Amino acid sequence: MDKIKHEADWTILIYANGNNELEPEIRQAMFDMEKVGSSFNVHVVLQIGRAEYKLVKLIRNDINYNDKYSWSGVRRYFVKKGSSELVGNLGKVNLADPKQLYYFVKWGILSYPAKKYMLILSGHSYNCVGMMTDYSRKAPYIMGFPEMVKAINMATNEINKKIDILFLDTCGANSLELIYEFGKDENHAVQNIITYIVNGPIEGLPYDNLIKIMQTNSSTEDITVVIKNIIENLPHDLISFEINYQKLRQIKQLFHDKTFEYISKGTDNGQISSKILLLERQDIIQSISDKLKSIIIHYKRHNKQALITIITSVADNLKLLTRYYQLGFTQDNCWSNVLNDQIIDKDIINTVNNGKLLPLKMSPQEVYAYISIMNPELEKTKKKSILKKLYDYKKWSL
Repeated sequence: MDKIKHEADWTILIYANGNNELEPEIRQAMFDMEKVGSSFNVHVVLQIGRAEYKLVKLIRNDINYNDKYSWSGVRRYFVKKGSSELVGNLGKVNLADPKQLYYFVKWGILSYPAKKYMLILSGHSYNCVGMMTDYSRKAPYIMGFPEMVKAINMATNEINKKIDILFLDTCGANSLELIYEFGKDENHAVQNIITYIVNGPIEGLPYDNLIKIMQTNSSTEDITVVIKNIIENLPHDLISFEINYQKLRQIKQLFHDKTFEYISKGTDNGQISSKILLLERQDIIQSISDKLKSIIIHYKRHNKQALITIITSVADNLKLLTRYYQLGFTQDNCWSNVLNDQIIDKDIINTVNNGKLLPLKMSPQEVYAYISIMNPELEKTKKKSILKKLYDYKKWSL
């Protein structure tokens, strides 16, 4: 058992997944954390995954750096200024496995007690599916959103704690469907979320600045004030949400009711049409805009991107559909029934993970999508060549 630290005002738990091509950015994030480190009032605890250099170089040929650390795998650190204290070497574990998130959150809270807790998740994200892509195992994996939420809830409920602020250091996390997932259960762990407005920078958060802000605000009792100070003092377009069970239920009910109204307008000879045009879907969202604003705490933006993104159509892809219809927002919601013509068997939806904390295996098409994101200038044939080399190197099956 790790030696338990004194109770601080805040403990910041950082789950940083560089078990993929983001390793250089995740590694640099650790260096940035060490520019400030923990203080008496703010514990900073890091679980970091690092892919081997050869894998990163294979996917991102333009990467060239001198590796300050010679290791790969997953380790835990108590972050200190200058040089962090190694408190655990986990070896080659899968950071897309929700059980690993569960273990980390529970261990971090018990070992580094505080009055308040911030959890930061840093890594790739995949809309409607999950986040934390991991290439360290015998297949590529990602952590599904329902499993991620369940892991956090389980870890905190077992020790009667809450996550006061969840910072999602990943793109596309300001979606209503994901926000709802965190608040769909009355006894939910996460109380507030901060994330980017649509897309964040590939290098992620400036962790040295964030830690300084938390240290400056460590004795501030009002969480809302802390959140506003974070958003105003970081250089990115950020938004924060209150995870309020009642408000989120009301929003979901409004989507259901408004959609049913539109469907009813299409009644022809007593038969209700489920076809709602995209423009009509936008009208439904607009009619609920005031209620949507009620969960926004604070934001800062320099563009006109949507403060809250909402899926208005779902790709005709069975795998994506089954994942989308696993989200709590879609359950018993008329809105979700009009986004795609394909009817999904509920038995298929319920058997994806059977409620277990398991990672999701990624398809070659999904891995290719991330290769494209990291290499937007390359031709399609070169991206496919990288995909094949990656699968050959990892001995994955295409």
